[in-house]
Amino acid sequence: MSDSKFFDGLPSFFSGAPSFSTSEQRLFFPAAPRVDHFPVSLPYPISKGTSFFHPSAEWLMSIDLKRQVSLVSLRDMFRSEPLRAHVIFEQCFELYEQSFPDPNEISSAHEIVAAIREESTHFDVVALIEGGRVLGARHLILLDIGVPELGPFVVGEHMYVDRSERRRGIGKTLVSRTEDLMRSWGVRVAISEQNDPDAMSPELLALDESSGITAAQRRKFWKSQGYEGIDAPYVMPPISEDKEPVYHLRIAIRRLDPSFPDSISTEAFVGMLRAYHSSWVDHADSNPYTVALYERLLREHPEGVRIVDLESRRVCLRQDDFV
Repeated sequence: MSDSKFFDGLPSFFSGAPSFSTSEQRLFFPAAPRVDHFPVSLPYPISKGTSFFHPSAEWLMSIDLKRQVSLVSLRDMFRSEPLRAHVIFEQCFELYEQSFPDPNEISSAHEIVAAIREESTHFDVVALIEGGRVLGARHLILLDIGVPELGPFVVGEHMYVDRSERRRGIGKTLVSRTEDLMRSWGVRVAISEQNDPDAMSPELLALDESSGITAAQRRKFWKSQGYEGIDAPYVMPPISEDKEPVYHLRIAIRRLDPSFPDSISTEAFVGMLRAYHSSWVDHADSNPYTVALYERLLREHPEGVRIVDLESRRVCLRQDDFV
């Protein structure tokens, strides 16, 4: 089934998947509090979306002539079929831990389930299943900072595929199907945090390879799916008090709309990061890592941040930058 035919024949409520008016975009979630020393007054409120899917939505599709799989929303399934949702989530979490062996990059099962079930945010785990078995999944957050030229955007936090199913088109199917969803919501651009092999130590590279895929292979895959890089430094603030910040990640970007420009204003880019960080970092506007990152971006990129080749080199941050 081609991507363009994915929505054909589905009930009408799918074809009308979430669209947001300007007023709706601004009502979901108030702006995070600013601290006095924050360098600029960002006019962008942090907004969060509504339901990805209709309750109990389960979309049947074909990967090839021999396999039929379903794309399911755990957010909706926890509401309509909680017992089944827990069974599927347990499989997802096992694959998640196997695929991302650095403990600083992942959240606990409790934290993820709480985020899925939290009504005031819009976080979801979209899973590809076959006969009750999870083949792979992708974590998505739908956000909007109220910038008309940007519109609603998605952060793809993690994507993972069962080792036994790799190189069989599962990852490409997850990317293409979730991008179909994004386009149906009017999303023009998606961003994600990705391991940058150029910024990783030999120890981190070996740890990443223990997942069954190297950091370079991850990057090659995402580049093949149309992802590009943001030419700017980045640090992921600690996920929780017992975790460390992650310095070897890069912000990657997918232009779903071919007319999307080759750069983003730094204020808008900081607004995107701020909205994302505020979805899981307490007091993101006073967190020392996020504040230092935002200040540096605004100071060093006054003309905006460029969209470049995903394999291009960039300035990387280190722990010393935050001492």
